[in-house]
Amino acid sequence: MQAAITDIETYSYNADRIDWSTQKPALLSFAQTASQQDVYQKLQIVLKRLGDYHSFIIPPWKITEFFNKPPILPTLTACSADIQCITLPSFSSDQAQSKSAYQKAVFDALQSSGSPKGWIIDLRQNKGGNMWPMLASLKPFLGDGVLGYFVNNKGEKSAGWKAQPDKALSLPTDQSLLTAPVAVLMGSQTASSGEAVAIAFKGRPNTRFFGTATAGHASANRTFFLPDGGRMMLTASIDADRTGKLYGHNVIPDEATQNDEATLTAATNWLKHQISP
Repeated sequence: MQAAITDIETYSYNADRIDWSTQKPALLSFAQTASQQDVYQKLQIVLKRLGDYHSFIIPPWKITEFFNKPPILPTLTACSADIQCITLPSFSSDQAQSKSAYQKAVFDALQSSGSPKGWIIDLRQNKGGNMWPMLASLKPFLGDGVLGYFVNNKGEKSAGWKAQPDKALSLPTDQSLLTAPVAVLMGSQTASSGEAVAIAFKGRPNTRFFGTATAGHASANRTFFLPDGGRMMLTASIDADRTGKLYGHNVIPDEATQNDEATLTAATNWLKHQISP
């Protein structure tokens, strides 16, 4: 309990929403006689009081289950002869092999896609996880530059986000992907790292966003390793795009639609207009 409280009080973006002068002694007293399971339940209540809707805690007995799920890999589908869609799913693994497989799935798809003129990046079911393999997989579209930042509650900005693929992987060499028209699809299930990926496309030329507002977790969780083997994912900063615009809540599409079918139709129509002679 002590370690978790110290980390929350020191690093939480919304730490000032809790009166630590009264809550800290009460929590420490509770932990003196509480079971390990009760302590974790109490800490989850504390995290909920922060109001960031993003922080959470993983007890030691659930670590393996949480981080070692077989990853769902990105897929490529053809919307038309000239338009291809990359569906980018959630990704929570911390295994190097899984991170590499996630990136490779996109690179292999791009290299076998033929010569489409327009692209859809579908984030509608991306509920988050580890943003770095997601960004890395999209480097052919995003390039080498800064894609965004984390900003803490003191206004301090992190080093810029960059797409940095596994060096052992072979990247597509088609430079036209950097300027190709891209439609980004988002929705209420797009959360956390999924929102960060959407934000990474903000400021990219020839890019437009379709769907509905995202889940509202456009913030960054920092991992804290607890003494008993548990981990706390604490919202310590909010996301900013490459221009410095702060998010923290929903990412709003350029073109709002009513359902998944309408989203895909609107995106496809825009792309057809962009690639028409």
